[in-house]
Amino acid sequence: MRNLILSESQNGNKYVYDINQKLLRNIDDVSYHIVRLAQENQIQLGQINTLFLKTNNIVISDNELERIKSSFSKLYTNSRTDALKTEITGDIIKYYLSNFPQIVFEVTEKCNLDCKYCTYGDFYNGHDSRTNHNLNIESAKRFLKYIYDFCNSSYSTSSKNIINIGFYGGEPLIRFDFIKSITLYAKELEQENVTFQFSMTTNATLLNKHIDFLVQNNFKLLISIDGDSNNHSYRVYKNGESSFDDVYNNTLFVKNHYPDFFSNNVKLNSVLHNRNSVFEINEFGKMNFGKNPMIAEISTDGLREDRKTELLSLFKNKNEDLKQSEDYFRLFHKENLSEVPDYKEAMYFIYNLSNLIYFNYSQLFLNQNKAVKPTGTCLPFARKIFITATGKILPCENVPHKFAFGSVSKDDININFGKLAQTYNMYLSKIKGICSNCYRVANCSQCMYYLNINDEHINCYGFMNKKEFSKYLCGIITYLENNPKIFWKIINETSLS
Repeated sequence: MRNLILSESQNGNKYVYDINQKLLRNIDDVSYHIVRLAQENQIQLGQINTLFLKTNNIVISDNELERIKSSFSKLYTNSRTDALKTEITGDIIKYYLSNFPQIVFEVTEKCNLDCKYCTYGDFYNGHDSRTNHNLNIESAKRFLKYIYDFCNSSYSTSSKNIINIGFYGGEPLIRFDFIKSITLYAKELEQENVTFQFSMTTNATLLNKHIDFLVQNNFKLLISIDGDSNNHSYRVYKNGESSFDDVYNNTLFVKNHYPDFFSNNVKLNSVLHNRNSVFEINEFGKMNFGKNPMIAEISTDGLREDRKTELLSLFKNKNEDLKQSEDYFRLFHKENLSEVPDYKEAMYFIYNLSNLIYFNYSQLFLNQNKAVKPTGTCLPFARKIFITATGKILPCENVPHKFAFGSVSKDDININFGKLAQTYNMYLSKIKGICSNCYRVANCSQCMYYLNINDEHINCYGFMNKKEFSKYLCGIITYLENNPKIFWKIINETSLS
């Protein structure tokens, strides 16, 4: 009964989860212990009789035993049936390239700040050496036209492609000329079936100089600020001076002079570390700007071994810090529920590991046991395209540069779709054996590009065996039992992004 997972909530309620049918069911104590005995003794449920149970201190009638066996008959199979899909083709990649939602240009490697925990700093490896490269404007235009042509090709299935162009750095506003040129060029390309939207991640130190253009073109802005002056003290200029006053005043300027734009188009982003807390970040954002910031932990992916201890001394776990908050319930169960890790886990479980959600009508009539892809790695170009300042084409800004999908220059675009599919399939095949034994494979968030994917023996940080998955279920079930309204909120109000 490898497909059946037993789990007990912290409230003492017992459940069985069927991996194959994605079905969670509350069961009585006797049924729970009978199934557990069958699993521990590696025998089929049909082989259990009342004598066997009596020797294990369970007294039950033949009729009651048959009732329990019958109730499990539709759940019971000897093995898991989920299939792993490890093959994509060049045409599939072209399809995603023709229907993708976002392209992000790393405008420049240059930054006017020297943030201590920056993922491009000397705590990390995986990216190319930073030598203040700038992305060539003509290269970016060439790639934009290349994408535009794909959106008008036979591979496109959308009647209207809405493409978000993001600007990233370094600090992108250092090269406002690039941002302005690409924005105006994209608007020239626009037609009825292809339109562009614009966004930018910025440290806000130069925001007051260019805000008029950003407002006029309806940019979505993500401003980095870690809280008050002490909370923000790791975000300093190259000379070591604090950037807080400039960031705060420029953000406040936008709020006061463009209130509607600020309300609708501006989000705040904060990094959690040992000089701030979730509570402090949110209180600062709420009191000064009327917003709860998005909060991210310091990245622990791609750390250099010789600097790991130092970086981890800055690290703070968001979930643990949340639960220490003085006003946890109000702050996160009423105002900022999306930042609650328990809520997120419950949401992803309901969407991916239950059969309660149908994303379209056809799913009502199809077998829900469809093939799943090993790991949580995005399919090439399915969610984002990231162009580095040196012209490398990556799936996102977090993927090590050695896994580039191709390159772009002012003269050429180099993407070998067949080779890209072959390489991607090879990586999936290498990790398939691990994924086939993982009980969370249908709800995996682990990107394979951050595993030692080229080594003979691969270690997956997200792997869950049967015991670990049972414990994972316990946490989700207990959370939903203790917060019954959360289930309905997830079903009715929350969408996966």
